[in-house]
Amino acid sequence: TLRITMWILPISMALPINWPILHMFPSFVANLHNMPAYFTLVLTGSSHDFRAHGPPGTGMRFFVTCNPANIQHIFTTNYPNFPKGAEFAAIFDIMGGSLFTIDGEPAHRMRAKVKGVLNGPRLLDNLASYCVDKVKNSLLPLFAHMVSIETPLDMQEMMLRFMFDLCATSLFGVDPGLLSSDLPPMDVAVALDTVMEVGFFRHVMPTSCWKLMRRLNIGPERKLSTSHTVLRRFVVEMMDRWKTNTCHTET
Repeated sequence: TLRITMWILPISMALPINWPILHMFPSFVANLHNMPAYFTLVLTGSSHDFRAHGPPGTGMRFFVTCNPANIQHIFTTNYPNFPKGAEFAAIFDIMGGSLFTIDGEPAHRMRAKVKGVLNGPRLLDNLASYCVDKVKNSLLPLFAHMVSIETPLDMQEMMLRFMFDLCATSLFGVDPGLLSSDLPPMDVAVALDTVMEVGFFRHVMPTSCWKLMRRLNIGPERKLSTSHTVLRRFVVEMMDRWKTNTCHTET
């Protein structure tokens, strides 16, 4: 008989230790490989709100929250009072000029446009129609194919592929086809994850350090450069396919 003993880490022990000088930096570095799960524990043990501090000069000063009231206050009720700033725009430079990085009146105008598009009945109808079509013609046939060849599948990966196809089709009007039977690699999804990971890395590192790493093309900055190339190539490919499909439809 195999006996398995599980050790559960108390929530209180998951909270970062506030060391002298270094403050909470060692705890975050030690958990970089599993940051989402770690922050889940931290937020659970801190009543859903947490202040993070790092060594002097790192710029590591965070207020982390998953409290719905705080999120609504920051992103909706008092959005103009929480500008992202030039430093944030530099950290997420690949999204420069987008709603994710701009502030002030340009952000207000773009938010209004995006809100109008997202709340429009045309988009909602298209999403519903495409979702049903994708499940019927791609997801279920793929499941049947995997069963027929007796191949195990990762349901989380299947849902990720499904959501990626759904979002990309809504944005570009072209289906990337990640749910095809050959299961193409999810390079773009991995690249997006890398952008977020390196964005966090830039937040906790002094600006001079990550900019030097970017100049030398080493460490996480090298991964980010590769991800930028993947994302740009994907966008160009989707736009070219959309133009081709449009031309064929018109003719």
